[in-house]
Amino acid sequence: MSKKTFLLFFPSILFIIILIWLKTFAFYDKFTLQESPLLRIVIIADPQMKGENPNEEEFGTLKDQLNDFYYQHIIHKISTHISPTHIIVLGDIFANFQMNNQLFASKYKRYKRIFESAITNKQIQVINLAGNEDIGYGADCDPNAIQRFQEKFNDLNILIEYPHLSLAIVNNIPLDGSSNLNEFNKSWQFLANLASKSQENQIILFMHIPLYKQNEKCKINHDILFENRNQNNVVIYQNMLSENTSDFIINNIKPFMIFTGHSNSGCQYTHQDKITEYTLRSVNGDFGGGFVVLEIKPNSNGSGYRFWINKYTFPTSNVIILMIILLICYLGFLVGFFLLKIIPTIYKKIIIKKKIENSKKQK
Repeated sequence: MSKKTFLLFFPSILFIIILIWLKTFAFYDKFTLQESPLLRIVIIADPQMKGENPNEEEFGTLKDQLNDFYYQHIIHKISTHISPTHIIVLGDIFANFQMNNQLFASKYKRYKRIFESAITNKQIQVINLAGNEDIGYGADCDPNAIQRFQEKFNDLNILIEYPHLSLAIVNNIPLDGSSNLNEFNKSWQFLANLASKSQENQIILFMHIPLYKQNEKCKINHDILFENRNQNNVVIYQNMLSENTSDFIINNIKPFMIFTGHSNSGCQYTHQDKITEYTLRSVNGDFGGGFVVLEIKPNSNGSGYRFWINKYTFPTSNVIILMIILLICYLGFLVGFFLLKIIPTIYKKIIIKKKIENSKKQK
């Protein structure tokens, strides 16, 4: 192979190898899994599905479709290579709770298609938490958004129980004050029920909004804005729960561990009594598609459980999109290059053939 030919073909071969790696091997040997656990839970945060509203995404439909493909690819690899018992999504399924019912139905159809086509094992239980982008903050907790969310997905508060083990899906959005008193009361009653189990059960919490923590420990600025409405404080924005609500959860429920979303960037923080909170980065392609695998096995002596946690991150969708664009451009260059080389050659052959034919006729 000549040096010129090598320089033409090598970049395209390199691009193809990298794309194959991103699609397959980047998802293979990183997984460290236990044999036959009681539970293998994959935890994902904030898909934030955009699209179909021109005000939501400056890059429009193309990037939305690529993000769908990216998310579908991750879910498929999780399904085939991890084989979880559960997939728990920590809220912000969509990007705007104020969308009308028609747009919600359209986005739900996209979301459902992603999971139905990606999950090969239909025994996997998928649980979706409601985030502020799904039902609004406390000042909103929109009844219509809540109703359609529960109709299409699941209840906002869910308790899954095993002997001396409780997995609690908590709607913590209204806890610090909400205009929707029904949801406010439901969530606090759910927490009170959990608190009554704290002495006999190991409790694992799954929530959307992170707990209060010192700023320097987790690089998330504490910000909570209240609005006084009818002499009741309601939350119009927060990136953490209030200190009082967080203290109640830590001191009364005494969770063994906590998983939260909402921050996009993610962090790990240890509260008092060595209670660890894992705040996951968003699975959205712009943030790298991270997720956590939690595995649980009963102890061999039948008392209590053992836990394993592994965190995984992947290249952002923008990196993959850029590589695809560069590959397409380069392939276009190759096609153009060969056309410029081949067309003159073909043209010369045609001219020569005609000359030969003309000379034969003259003879």
